[in-house]
Amino acid sequence: MSTSFAIAQVFHYLFLSPLPFVLLFFIAAFLARKAKWLFVISAVLLYFLSTEFVAKSLLWPLEDAFRTHPKIDFKPDAVIVLGGGANGYAPDSKLTPCAYKRFVQGMALAKKMDIPLVFSGGGWIERNGMSEANVAIESANSLADAYGFARPSTTTLHGGFGLLVEDKSENTLQNAKNTLEIMKLNGIVSPKIILVTSAWHMKRAKVIFEKNGFRVIPYGVDFITRKFEISYLDFLPSFRYLEYSFRALKEYIGIVKFFLVDNGDKK
Repeated sequence: MSTSFAIAQVFHYLFLSPLPFVLLFFIAAFLARKAKWLFVISAVLLYFLSTEFVAKSLLWPLEDAFRTHPKIDFKPDAVIVLGGGANGYAPDSKLTPCAYKRFVQGMALAKKMDIPLVFSGGGWIERNGMSEANVAIESANSLADAYGFARPSTTTLHGGFGLLVEDKSENTLQNAKNTLEIMKLNGIVSPKIILVTSAWHMKRAKVIFEKNGFRVIPYGVDFITRKFEISYLDFLPSFRYLEYSFRALKEYIGIVKFFLVDNGDKK
């Protein structure tokens, strides 16, 4: 596990989880007489971030532009699917639900268009038991056997439908960089791709891939938001919507980080 990946994980668990609220409540308990406002701020934030209204408000701008899939009027070089988690110890499908949705849709597109599928994802191998890429190969073989077509395997990006995997990436920027290297090794300098990932992740992924030289056709899957309507139910707190709120916040922070820290790196 690289240092940058470890730092990202620590940041996530310290600042993009309920932990900060728990700590604030503990601090407020000791300073109640002098800092009762900590209780109030913690309670307000926890409540609003746990409502469907706030979760939808944060997720809608990320997802809505990708709700209608674009018309593809040329043949792309490949379909690229971004990993979204794996559990090598699971007895059934080892891709997480969101990763499996991405992979199945990407595989369907690649087979229909007779173009290669590149699955990009290493993930946290020490914790997951195996890389996301190896899990994708296992999933592809399982689907092929179940539906009666040849197991997809290939070594190049030439020759129609097949599966290549990139198993080193630990984040979206590395997905773009490492996949671009695969393209260059196959003689593709300005790759045209269909990018498949969760809709809430697509805005960040699309920006990063485009900044790294790809012509991107976004194909969002795994949508969370529905029709944007407001009802009293939207203001009832839920741990599920707290998770969705933090998922959206992670994307916004990731976009800002890419431009401020990574400087839209193209190297």
